[in-house]
Amino acid sequence: MGKLKTMVEILRFIFRFNSRCCVPLFYLWLTMIQSLPHGTSVCHGDPNPFNIFDCGNQYKLIDWVNCVTGSPLYDIAEYTLLYKYIWFHRKRYPEMVNYIEKYSDLFIGVFLAEYKRISNIDLSDLNKWTIPMLAAKLSGSGDNDYKCQILDEVHRLLYIVI
Repeated sequence: MGKLKTMVEILRFIFRFNSRCCVPLFYLWLTMIQSLPHGTSVCHGDPNPFNIFDCGNQYKLIDWVNCVTGSPLYDIAEYTLLYKYIWFHRKRYPEMVNYIEKYSDLFIGVFLAEYKRISNIDLSDLNKWTIPMLAAKLSGSGDNDYKCQILDEVHRLLYIVI
């Protein structure tokens, strides 16, 4: 098996070749990516609920095809963004989205508290991952409406940061 790519390398690649934004935003995003904390942990890359199995007294992750090395905050951000921005998927899965929206704050809160309890990780840099992780989703699957929603949210968050 070859060397695992770091999440920062992957995000840089996505932005260099798939960016759907103007040049100043591209460089702002790239600067944000380069300032993300690096790490040497193995990160799953796709920690969604369908890849987490309850096996009695422990949980197991499957589908490691997107694993990378880096900061554990990469996986934590990916997981929390799934719940925080579930409304992006309302068009495709309206009933599921309505249910998850009711409990998303609870899901996120319990997940973060348990992760912190088990790992003793400092979560203070978690929000630094939001804009780059959302923007990286522009290169993934999804229709134009989905990608426009993501881009609108990224722009909204950038105005808060700037």
